[in-house]
Amino acid sequence: MENNLPQSRDDTSVNAAEARQTLRALGADQSDLAARVATPAWYHPAMGGLAATETLALGLLPPMFSALIVTVCVTLMLLSLRSYESRCGVSIQSFPGPHSRHQFAVAMTIVMAGLSTALAANLLHLSSWWAMGAAVVVAGAVVVFGHLYDNALRQDLAQGR
Repeated sequence: MENNLPQSRDDTSVNAAEARQTLRALGADQSDLAARVATPAWYHPAMGGLAATETLALGLLPPMFSALIVTVCVTLMLLSLRSYESRCGVSIQSFPGPHSRHQFAVAMTIVMAGLSTALAANLLHLSSWWAMGAAVVVAGAVVVFGHLYDNALRQDLAQGR
């Protein structure tokens, strides 16, 4: 059996120095990654507009037409997401920390409530103002919470979460 532990105090100090340098480099990488995750100015307003269009379609149109419009909007959202990922070179597959997870959960709760309100208004034959109000709330939530999510994501990434 071979012992890989350092044999002298000098070997230990070299390894500790290398470890500190590696940790500093990792910290710099985290900061660099956080800086690279910068959403283009068009991204959140475009997502908000598409989400509002989906909401209006669910609230105002017959099911077949609304299904078509929702499908087109979701496709455009996915294409926009891919464009964003290729632009900044970062793909976020999960939430790096509690701040971004919380912002995303709040935004999705508001969006789902708005979509549900518009759909219920359509199915119950309520005033079209319900769908329009829901669309405004959904668009606002996507834009506002999108920016808050980005800030929280950068914070989580910079902290190495």
